[in-house]
Amino acid sequence: MTKEEEVAQAAAAAKVIADKEIADAKAKKDAEDAVAAEASVLEKLEAENAKLIEERDNYRNVALKRLGKLPADSEFLGEGGKEIDALIEDKVKEALINKEIDSKGKEREDLFRKALKENAELKLALKNRPGGSLGSEGGSSIEVKDNVFSPEQIADLKRKAIALKTDPEKFVERMKQNLNSRK
Repeated sequence: MTKEEEVAQAAAAAKVIADKEIADAKAKKDAEDAVAAEASVLEKLEAENAKLIEERDNYRNVALKRLGKLPADSEFLGEGGKEIDALIEDKVKEALINKEIDSKGKEREDLFRKALKENAELKLALKNRPGGSLGSEGGSSIEVKDNVFSPEQIADLKRKAIALKTDPEKFVERMKQNLNSRK
């Protein structure tokens, strides 16, 4: 091999490594942007929830004032019939706000579960990622790990196969084929 060919080959390897570093940096930035977007959605949900809680507490204070349970509010009582209707209306509004607070809390929990699931999937993908740099391996083939199911899922499938009295390895392979055929 001539000196020029060696220089050209080294330049090509350096370009491949630089391209890989750029791709890794872009993937990291995209992941950070996704986390920031989820964080802004979460902050928005928490702000709405805080506003609803404050509104609910305001309704409670008004109801207590109408009942004369707060000090120095006897002039706020008003007539008997109007007072009861207003109290009922406030209770209904408070119940609706409590229901909305609960739904926002459930939405927040769903967001957390989704983020945890995505995090686990990304960790599994990184764990099963082929190692080594692109230029240093030469012509050797890289063995790619099977990442269709996590080890916990495979163990669960094997238990099911034993319960069904079938070969566990064949059962797991069939499940992988079924999953791939649905994609």
